[in-house]
Amino acid sequence: MTNDIYDMLVGHEVSHALHTPADGWSDFVGKDKFSGMRHQFLNVVEDARIERMIKDKFPGLRRNFAKAYKQFADRDMFELADKNIADLPLLDRLN
Repeated sequence: MTNDIYDMLVGHEVSHALHTPADGWSDFVGKDKFSGMRHQFLNVVEDARIERMIKDKFPGLRRNFAKAYKQFADRDMFELADKNIADLPLLDRLN
């Protein structure tokens, strides 16, 4: 793991600790047949929100995040190299 990936992952988790509310998730997600899908969408949106917040709070992390995500892409961490992004489900395209 590179220092940039480490700093990005720690920044991400610290931002969850600082900014993700402990209450309210289960009310939104619910317990019906769509609860899993709502949870996945909420998780993608929440990750984007908290990453923006931590980079605003600590601007020096912006470079670490950019380098880490480039390294993920270079390593094909998300196994997208042979896929057309437009053909993926909406949630995967958002993520």
